[in-house]
Amino acid sequence: MRGTDARHCAVGGGEGVWHVEAAGGCGYPGESVARERGLLALRDHEPEEEMRVRKIVGSVLVVVATVGLPACRSAAPAPSAAPVAQAGPGAGTPSAAVERFLEAARATEVTTMAQLFGTTGGPITEREPAEAVEKRMRALACYLTHDSARILENVPGVGAGRALQVELRQRELTRRTRFSVVPGPGGRWFVEQFDINALSDFCRPVPPR
Repeated sequence: MRGTDARHCAVGGGEGVWHVEAAGGCGYPGESVARERGLLALRDHEPEEEMRVRKIVGSVLVVVATVGLPACRSAAPAPSAAPVAQAGPGAGTPSAAVERFLEAARATEVTTMAQLFGTTGGPITEREPAEAVEKRMRALACYLTHDSARILENVPGVGAGRALQVELRQRELTRRTRFSVVPGPGGRWFVEQFDINALSDFCRPVPPR
């Protein structure tokens, strides 16, 4: 190869493949034949290489698709929501026990009152006959007749119990009494007793307006 012609062509390759990047004579015998053979060899190899690449790509796609299918089929369904437990006798908190007991007394719902009135052993309905319980709840409801009520204080009571001071209003009367609330079975709270003497003038015939 002549030095003056080297800058006009760059020939390289392997395995009989020639990459001709510049036209023109390189100054060695058989140049045109080598270039022609090189180009022909390149043309002959391109389809074979392209087919081999396509086969590899196709195989990869098949493998990816095959691996992905079991994951879709074996996906576990979303767990359903757990059922909500039904509330039994009593209330969830001491204040809730007093509030619900007062609401039931105001509406003279003796059955609800009986479910909230009890001891650490549970509601009164589990210890006394239904008829006696109803009479007792009606008597208590008379003293708890009110137009409005609010809890003023919630402090520790005897043992694990709580003592709640409540203000009740009935017409022109305003009285305060103290409720004793105790925990029972299942962590439920029950009204054990209240100061009925502080509400003695609540249980009387209501004068006409």
